[in-house]
Amino acid sequence: MQSEIQCGMCSSTTSQYCATCKSISYCSKTCEKADSTAHQLVCKTFVLPPPDRDASGYIPSYAAVFFPGNEAAPRFALFGGTRPLRPYLGYDDESDDDSYSYYHPPKQILKFGKRVCTLVIRGNTLRSRPPVGHQLELYYDDKAPADRSGLNISIFNATNGRIMQNWYGPLLAVKVATPVSKPPQYISMTMVDYRDVIDFLSTFPAVNISDMTTTPSAARPKSEIRAVRINCPGDQALGRPKFEPIMISTDDPACLAPVASISRLIEFPLRVIRCPPPYALDYGKPTHDISNPSATYLNIGVDPAKGWGFVGLDWLDPAGSVIVVREGGEDLEPQHVEALCHWCLFSLKPLFDDSHGRGRYPTAPLGKQDVLARVTRRDFENFYVGFDALRRIVDPGWKKDLWPFC
Repeated sequence: MQSEIQCGMCSSTTSQYCATCKSISYCSKTCEKADSTAHQLVCKTFVLPPPDRDASGYIPSYAAVFFPGNEAAPRFALFGGTRPLRPYLGYDDESDDDSYSYYHPPKQILKFGKRVCTLVIRGNTLRSRPPVGHQLELYYDDKAPADRSGLNISIFNATNGRIMQNWYGPLLAVKVATPVSKPPQYISMTMVDYRDVIDFLSTFPAVNISDMTTTPSAARPKSEIRAVRINCPGDQALGRPKFEPIMISTDDPACLAPVASISRLIEFPLRVIRCPPPYALDYGKPTHDISNPSATYLNIGVDPAKGWGFVGLDWLDPAGSVIVVREGGEDLEPQHVEALCHWCLFSLKPLFDDSHGRGRYPTAPLGKQDVLARVTRRDFENFYVGFDALRRIVDPGWKKDLWPFC
């Protein structure tokens, strides 16, 4: 099995197993530490089903991972056989049929107001793991309560707060043999599968870790690059600067995030991904301002045929704090991101507004091609020259002679 010969974090060859669960291996202390937050929550609860008794009608069990909505940690649990599924979902199981959970797929048993949804994970680009003989399926309720209560604390803790969206209510992860049969053949999840689920929950919906056409970097957790965090007012109130230099691992989901279209046009491609707020329960409340127009307008649409001059659906809500990283992995400086944000917000946005008839001349709006003619590397370079000169005057800490295209 792949989990027996490869590091669970970077897929390097190794033979050093976790001494407790013996289900995942690490090639170094660096990789072990990178996985520690999620792993420690379930290491002691890891279970595998007992061997099949015989072929006389005994229904084998399988191990799945359950993320309870109101508990601090997820856990491995055995389903099938004599362990029906419903009690793990908060229901009383009144059936005496021990085979209930085996013959009935989890999607039929997870009844959250008929809103049960399924997400499928096939492989993990972040860890260089292609799908081999199985897929992971997640069952959850996609409708958040009106009062935004019921946040899944076990997911928040397992991902160390690195989630792109909040998850509500319980979530169940199961492993299904492929090609999928009818009925599905459920097989036991391992710690490596659990790691893949954590990566998916950390990056969804901004990144698809199942997109195996993306070329992953080798040994991702072993190197770091300099990125920039654009902090929302709520995070700035906690003492963080608006444009904050940070170091991230090449294993970070930001390294696979979509590239902002404007940055692509000016030959300075930047990946942009949302950060969760530091306190999940404050998300979206007046006490934590997550508005961030500087980050939002990095993602303004530049396709004349689709979404012209508007931000995508993923950015319609307040953006919160975001991480920005160069597509090629080069180090990024805060002042480069600050200049680009000012250019998008104060120079380009008025042009796009004008093209929609919302400018000073609504009866004679700018043409789309006229606007695109000004979204070039040369235009941004000219802007940067003036912006750099101004910032040198007003900010003694501004770095001089730091050209973005070097």
